[in-house]
Amino acid sequence: KPDVVVFIDADCDVKDGAIEMLARRARDTQRPVQVRYVMEVDEDANVGSRISSFAFAVKNVMRCAGLDRMKLPCLLMGSGMAVPMDVARKADLYHGRVGEETQFGLDLARAGHDPLFCEDAVVTSRLPAADAVARAQRGRWEHTHLMMLAHHAPRLVREAFRTGRLSLLALAMELSVPPVTLLILMWVGSMLFAGVSAVLTGFSLPVAMLVVADVMFVASVVAAWKRVGRSTLPCRIAGRHRAGRPTLPSRALLATPKYVAWNLPFYLMLPIRRYTAWTRTDREPAA
Repeated sequence: KPDVVVFIDADCDVKDGAIEMLARRARDTQRPVQVRYVMEVDEDANVGSRISSFAFAVKNVMRCAGLDRMKLPCLLMGSGMAVPMDVARKADLYHGRVGEETQFGLDLARAGHDPLFCEDAVVTSRLPAADAVARAQRGRWEHTHLMMLAHHAPRLVREAFRTGRLSLLALAMELSVPPVTLLILMWVGSMLFAGVSAVLTGFSLPVAMLVVADVMFVASVVAAWKRVGRSTLPCRIAGRHRAGRPTLPSRALLATPKYVAWNLPFYLMLPIRRYTAWTRTDREPAA
């Protein structure tokens, strides 16, 4: 039987040596391993796609790298992951539900096999060019994230305190970070509520606390943009790759309110439409 099973989506590009590096790390550590999974953008990608690519890089690169530097596990992302065969047998891979790769990693972590991040190995995919397809894909991502957060984060916290495992608490905290659109909506709603309360009651401490939190949030976004948004990632042009424009030009940050408004319908539809089964994204395979 094979020592390691490697998961790569069919529409992904695998950088030189990534599979060998991935499989060797999984075999040597006997733990699941996730590579650096990056979303490319087309040369003529719109601002929404570029913001999505930036948010993806923050979640899948920056946050995973930070957890790795603190010797903490990361979440599995579905593509670019390897699991020792004996370890893979300890989790259910056949339910076909949305978020199955995240649940797979959490099941393995609960069984004592915390996923590792391998930053040196790289797998890339690309966001769909068609707006309708991109909107549907983004909707699945947003809904799946919230469903996984609601279902698994409380269980992980309970298990962390019951077993004394810091790694489970770290996974719960990572899973609890809301999508950027929801985070901004929560910020706006909190500021409006605190502002009205301050006017009516004269108690302004919540407003001051939210202002401090907002400054920290903006500073973190700028820091992330300098790290992964200002850099130039590969772009796809006629089936080939070359260095393209910066992932997120500075002027594109001004379009963030438009991006939030573009994602708002996903949250309005959440109570009446939920994604419960995996659906293939309609896009051309990688060349």
